[in-house]
Amino acid sequence: MKYLVPIALRKLALDPFADGDFYAGDLLKAVVGVSPAFWIVEPTLRHAFDDVISRLKERVLFLERDIFLVYQRIYGPSRGVI
Repeated sequence: MKYLVPIALRKLALDPFADGDFYAGDLLKAVVGVSPAFWIVEPTLRHAFDDVISRLKERVLFLERDIFLVYQRIYGPSRGVI
């Protein structure tokens, strides 16, 4: 983990939905599954991961506020988005 997580975090910093080998987002899912004990002994890496998650939260808020609401105003709530 000590050697793979930094590589994964560099890739996720560029594209949080980067794919590993299977599908878009599988790399993020793999890193989320890393043991909490790892993050305790690697606080610098944890901060880098926190940054990735923080940027994802900003994207979600943007989608909810600026995209999905407008979409539903155009097409109606019955269309749903998620």
